[in-house]
Amino acid sequence: MHTATALDFFLPSIPVRILTPLGQGNINDTWRVDLENGEKMVLQRLHQEVFADPAPVMHNMRLVTNHLHRLRPQSGTPVFFRLIGNPQGQDYFLDLDGFCWRLLTYIDNSRTLTSLQN
Repeated sequence: MHTATALDFFLPSIPVRILTPLGQGNINDTWRVDLENGEKMVLQRLHQEVFADPAPVMHNMRLVTNHLHRLRPQSGTPVFFRLIGNPQGQDYFLDLDGFCWRLLTYIDNSRTLTSLQN
């Protein structure tokens, strides 16, 4: 895995305190990133066989997350994550093995459902 390379792409010269696996990873591999300054983010590696062409996947994600961000409640509390770009504004990274990586905002006190009960 190239978590350090992906983090350096998105957060060059920014110290990471801890990287913790997050969720159950049904499709993608996901980690919570805790920075030294206390900020939290989510690093995700997309599954190559499921997302063989990541460019259109990321384009669609960009459109949807930007739209949802504009619909946020008046309180300003985010209800959906956002993509985080590197200093040049790129919001995904392809490593030498062809895996696509993305960095997302972290929403505290949230949960992800892997199945619905009703």
